[in-house]
Amino acid sequence: MAFSRLRGRAAQVPAPVLVLGGVVGLQGGAVVAVTVIPVAGIAGTVMLRLGLGALGLIALRRPALRGLDRRAVLLTVAVGLLLAAHHLCFYLAIHRLPLGVAVTLEFAGPLTVVLAGTQRRTDLLWALLAAAGVAGAAGVTSSGRISLIGVAAGLGAGACWAGYIVVFPQLASHRGRGDGLALATGCAALVTVPFWLASHPGRIFTPRALVLGAVVALLSDVLSYSLQSEALGRMPGSLFSILASTEPAAGALFGLVALGQRIGLWQWAGMLAVVAASIGATAARRRTLLDVPGKDEPLMGLLRYVREQRWVTPSVLLIVIGAFTLSAHGRGHSLFWAGILLCAAGVLTAVVGYLSQRPGRDKDEGGRPA
Repeated sequence: MAFSRLRGRAAQVPAPVLVLGGVVGLQGGAVVAVTVIPVAGIAGTVMLRLGLGALGLIALRRPALRGLDRRAVLLTVAVGLLLAAHHLCFYLAIHRLPLGVAVTLEFAGPLTVVLAGTQRRTDLLWALLAAAGVAGAAGVTSSGRISLIGVAAGLGAGACWAGYIVVFPQLASHRGRGDGLALATGCAALVTVPFWLASHPGRIFTPRALVLGAVVALLSDVLSYSLQSEALGRMPGSLFSILASTEPAAGALFGLVALGQRIGLWQWAGMLAVVAASIGATAARRRTLLDVPGKDEPLMGLLRYVREQRWVTPSVLLIVIGAFTLSAHGRGHSLFWAGILLCAAGVLTAVVGYLSQRPGRDKDEGGRPA
């Protein structure tokens, strides 16, 4: 089996190298995607990545459709919605912002999940550092023009990533990491079809778009997933997260070298601040849930519930960003339907999170959206 041979070769490589190889694959795929978007459009590029990526993952994993009960279908649809919304938002962000800036904004999502479940007062410093870093990377501290749509899209991708971190481990525990991701990627490709059909679908059927789209799918989905999935099974999740925290800086370097994207000093400082906050928060993280002392007041009870239930934060982020997008654009605008998708992903994340509460369940990290 192709997947077994690939895992056998990867087993000979140190796990940290595999994680960094996955980072290189993701950022390399994003660089190629930037060149595909002018040809195929944002929805077309996402369609190529998810469609071809789903074919590759299904060919590698060959997931069985038997045993797909109602819960497995619900989880697959939820992860598929999150993947589709993530890719649409992220590709819109890299179309309007430098790659390193877009990746930094996206990183705010998983970092929020980590900090939302903390019990350490010192982690407030990491949260403030991350917020300052996001503001600096977005260009708030500079005098240049800020692409609000690009910033909103980057933060929307981060919210989807946060939802993915919460929901995907439940699918992985039910169907396995590989099979679950293959099925969810296929579902995400189906979700993307209406967006693709509404935006000049014929543009992807050119030799350049098809070849480059296949490269994006190979680097971002098949190669990156295979490397990072192998690494996750051989190293602690905290170390994996620390190594993956290099993505914003890697994105900036790839954008500079491959795309000639130059960013300001404050944006570099912002990206490095987010990287430092992510590493610091991950290294200092405790696995115990927050225990708020004092009387059981309503506000404290609400705070405890939000901290303990990790699905609350990404669900609220998705719904708020989706609602903002809906209010800012009319029905004829493509972002209106992106807002609908974000709200739907938020609601599904909340439903799956609420229904899947199980005391003492494994806290395995969801990793990065493939």
